[in-house]
Amino acid sequence: KLKKNKFSNFGIASALILSAASALIYEVVATEILFFYYIRSSYSLSTVFGVFLAGLGIGSFLIYILKDKIKNSRLFFGLLQIAIAIYSFFILANLENIVLKISAWQIFYSSTLLLLFPAICLGAIFPLAGDIFKKEKKDIIGLVYASDLLGAVVGSFISGFWLVPSFGNHATILVGACLNLLSALIILPKSLKKVCIATFLILALLNYQGPTAIVKGGQFNTMKNNLLFLAYSPYGEVKVDFNSTLYINNIDMCSMQYPSDTSEIKMVDYAVEP
Repeated sequence: KLKKNKFSNFGIASALILSAASALIYEVVATEILFFYYIRSSYSLSTVFGVFLAGLGIGSFLIYILKDKIKNSRLFFGLLQIAIAIYSFFILANLENIVLKISAWQIFYSSTLLLLFPAICLGAIFPLAGDIFKKEKKDIIGLVYASDLLGAVVGSFISGFWLVPSFGNHATILVGACLNLLSALIILPKSLKKVCIATFLILALLNYQGPTAIVKGGQFNTMKNNLLFLAYSPYGEVKVDFNSTLYINNIDMCSMQYPSDTSEIKMVDYAVEP
């Protein structure tokens, strides 16, 4: 019985670690994306951190209010993970395209609304995990907290230092969604594990685009679309037009038309160097 309890606690802790890792992945990518739409990078940081912290607080408070009505914490934990994965696939993975269609003064409000739902769901995960654990264990709160922090640390490092630079924002979001589904697969009873597998297969099929050509380096002096430079990177499409304006995913980042004493001109110079 003791071995069984240890294995059960390990499974719950693993599910919580995966969930916390996905949360930090979403935070890092959301900050990266919104960085291009604000005048200062501190605005994107403040928006994402503020929304996620608010969502975590709201989610935890909702579980506190509804704890007597939740009959099966393990089931609710798993269903929340699936909901986060689906939302991330359809909304967060396309956040850049959604924000592009919104006027500048609405960026803060729209990004807040778009990020709030997964943040609330993730906030509900922590108290649910504590409720799932065996309550007779005196040190169980420490285990829950340690698992959550460990997942957050791992998620922040692998997303910032590996996933985003190597594979880009979109792929990193999909990794986060896979972590949510894996967490649900661990925590849900056997009768519902097929739901996680089916969800993963459906999302994988929807994301499949067939073989695509990988463009290495750049295309210089091309007359196509009046471009001086065109290249593809994990961050998206990078191009410079004949007006010496640098675009990342069709967003005007800087231009040679700026005053000669601005550092942005150097960015354009570096971009067009062979």
